Amino acid sequence: MKNYVLYARLALEQQTKECASLDHQIKVLQIYAKRNNLQVSEVFTDVGSALSERAGFNNMLKRLSEAKFRGIICNSIDRLTRDVALFSKVLVENKGLEIVTPTQTYNNNANE
Repeated sequence: MKNYVLYARLALEQQTKECASLDHQIKVLQIYAKRNNLQVSEVFTDVGSALSERAGFNNMLKRLSEAKFRGIICNSIDRLTRDVALFSKVLVENKGLEIVTPTQTYNNNANE
């Protein structure tokens, strides 16, 4: 079984929408992971804009550099970041890392 971290972020404007709650995002992603034989070892969350200080995101990046994880599971890339340079940096600095959403997998391995 592949070892992943899960990341969920709730933007401030989404806080009133039940379907977008952190709990809902996590539940949906855990179901997705289970169906795809992806083991979720740690869960990181943030509430607020992707432009604000995100303790969960920063802690996740720190754990990725310390431990061997296959990748990050998130609801969509914009939950992770809207900054293309930061997205690329995360992939480049974590060789072999996958970023998995329910509709797409991103990685820096040319063989996959």
